[in-house]
Amino acid sequence: YIEENFETEIIKQNSINGLLEFDIRYYDGKQMLFYEISSKQSIENLYASSEMDFEIIRQLINGIYRIILLTEEYLISINNILLDPNYIFFDMGRKELSLVFCPGYNKNAKNSIYNSTIFSVSFLFIGFLVNC
Repeated sequence: YIEENFETEIIKQNSINGLLEFDIRYYDGKQMLFYEISSKQSIENLYASSEMDFEIIRQLINGIYRIILLTEEYLISINNILLDPNYIFFDMGRKELSLVFCPGYNKNAKNSIYNSTIFSVSFLFIGFLVNC
């Protein structure tokens, strides 16, 4: 069940740069969210395919910070944003970051940001060791 609340309505009615657009559809009597991820890859997949570099990681960190500021501006709880490498998307062509809003997720954003940062720093460290 998808909890439709003011945050969901704000995101549906406004194009918030950095949050994936979504539709709420019904399947077998259940509400489901469908996100627009065309031309985007999760940073987990970018990492696995060795396409990440320092510039992409810099854009990721700056993008997450920018999106957090935007969510505050629109009164959207950062705790309903999935900050997991599988759900952080990057468009390589446009060099843009997109995050997933999940109504009712309500997970501690500080822990998620910490884990995403550790993921990025680990990638840089491993890349440094491989190139030495």
